[in-house]
Amino acid sequence: MYISNINSLTNILEDSIFCANNVLLITHKNPDGDGLAACLALKMIIEKLFKKETYVFLQKEAPDFLEFLNVSQHTNADLPHNKFDLVITIDCHEYSRTDAKEEIFENAKNVIFIDHHEINKSAILEKHLYYIDPNAVCTGIILHNALKHLLQKMNTQDIKYYAECIYTTIINDTDNFVNNNTDKDSFQVCTELMDYGLNPNYVVTEFLLKKTPAYYKFVGNVLSTIDLHEKGKVLFIHSSLEMLNNLGLANDATSKMMRWVKGAKDVEIQVFFQQIEEKLFRISFRSDIYDVDKLAYIFDGGGHKRAAGGTVRGTLTEVKQQVLKQIELLK
Repeated sequence: MYISNINSLTNILEDSIFCANNVLLITHKNPDGDGLAACLALKMIIEKLFKKETYVFLQKEAPDFLEFLNVSQHTNADLPHNKFDLVITIDCHEYSRTDAKEEIFENAKNVIFIDHHEINKSAILEKHLYYIDPNAVCTGIILHNALKHLLQKMNTQDIKYYAECIYTTIINDTDNFVNNNTDKDSFQVCTELMDYGLNPNYVVTEFLLKKTPAYYKFVGNVLSTIDLHEKGKVLFIHSSLEMLNNLGLANDATSKMMRWVKGAKDVEIQVFFQQIEEKLFRISFRSDIYDVDKLAYIFDGGGHKRAAGGTVRGTLTEVKQQVLKQIELLK
């Protein structure tokens, strides 16, 4: 069932949390600064105000760029059981896009999905509740607008942590306010977060800037792979496992790589090929002109019209050829 508006989401969330003895929060695979930080903010509210047993499921170790939010202290790789009264999935509306087993959803008394990606109607199940707003900048803003009236009941330290989490969701999905999805609501929420003690410089520094010299060398290696097609209108970059291994970096070093080529002159579509196995690549698409979510769906993925991603098997040469062929059809 679809939740029609933000006020209905507020009522459903509060009622569902109040009636639950325990709550599980989940985001998508390869968690980012929107889904995971939104989970952390919601956990703070549920634990501090509703006094409920709450878990954030994170199968793998937290990405380094989010550890300033003390992710390891607030998440669980091993759950005590697989039966929860309430499961809330954030920044995702499909079982298959999470690391949780399907039985987690099947065993739950209530399941709520909160997302801002275009809906995949084939994945919708009537027994669950869905709040989907493709016009929302990020899920952090959705949660904030639904539950901000509760914040006055929290202490100064907790509300500051909450503000840091929500601000992280915003700078993640606006790429520090340079993406074309940045809107009035983004800045309005940021204004409200400042009243809660937010220090924007701290979050931006920790989340986006505080990287090792090895990371910046990796960025240079990736940028050296720039490959232009379609008379310079299409830009490819790629990373390999070898690049990461040589510098002693983990896969999360590839996060936000597209920001380094965003706005490149005369380029209409940017594509990043990230090698995750010998013949498996995660592909990220960006464009200010074309609906690249159409490309992502072809490659078993999804996302937004201007930013999306998928996966494809093959050698780097093979996957580039496959993607270029679909781009030619898109244009």
